[in-house]
Amino acid sequence: MEAQYIYESNGLTLLEARVLFRLASRRLLDVNNWHKVYGEPSTRFSLLTKDGDPVEGPAASGNYFNLPVSQKGSMESNNTLYAEFESIRRSVDKLTDEESISIKVRATPKPGNAYKLQMTPPSANFILHRKGTVISAFLVAFTDFTKMHWKNLTVGLMNHVSIS
Repeated sequence: MEAQYIYESNGLTLLEARVLFRLASRRLLDVNNWHKVYGEPSTRFSLLTKDGDPVEGPAASGNYFNLPVSQKGSMESNNTLYAEFESIRRSVDKLTDEESISIKVRATPKPGNAYKLQMTPPSANFILHRKGTVISAFLVAFTDFTKMHWKNLTVGLMNHVSIS
């Protein structure tokens, strides 16, 4: 599995890159507001506990989220997928002026459901990285479906952040 590049910033000052990275990182963990940047206003995401109860605030390892899936051309959600935040890692290297946030999510049955998957479900790793004035986003995903959703979210995270 190879990382797929999905975003790279251009023409930012160092201050703009630092601010943009921090805002995008914060928005990345703000699951309950992903609909504001996702590109499809009717798509509502929710951050959930392992029991399926709503959670406010930033995502943390062990939280879940729902991903409403609608049929093409329909505004109604026909199905809902769920995923667990397996890990969220941040790193900062002041010497090289680098910082990153990476998240690993894995498909799961609906939180609170006793049903267990019979095989290892697919996962996706998302990495947002800043080195100096360059911000990059990478994705390692097992299905084209998850790639499409993460790409839409990433474009929204980066395009809807105002640094002025």
